[in-house]
Amino acid sequence: MEALNATRVALAAGCVGLAQAAFDHALQYAKDRNQFGQPMGKFQGVSFKLADMAVEIELARLIVYKTAWLADRKEKFAKEAAMAKLYASEMATRVPPGPSRSMGGMDTPRSTPWSGTTGMRVSLRSSRGRRRSCA
Repeated sequence: MEALNATRVALAAGCVGLAQAAFDHALQYAKDRNQFGQPMGKFQGVSFKLADMAVEIELARLIVYKTAWLADRKEKFAKEAAMAKLYASEMATRVPPGPSRSMGGMDTPRSTPWSGTTGMRVSLRSSRGRRRSCA
């Protein structure tokens, strides 16, 4: 069972990395792309979406760090590992599509960090079992 918990933490960390890469790409795009004579990031709708993305990523990162810290101290971390996997995997399905929704239908080319995550979304969707492990 301990190996399963370590795998949960690793998967959660991967989800954080994926979302961070998508956020970094979206932030740069918002700075570089001009609309109506100003960068897209200056518009409230875009900047608020970027802020929400940053908050979700940071929350997921913090629970992953806490879980890894508990594991390093050889304390029980099964519940925290389940929480980290649940939150980070759900966050990773919400955050990467965000840029294309809030930035005028920005295309999702193959070179973006979140391209090809459709399969991951399907495999990470079954949250009911993880929710039972969190309580």
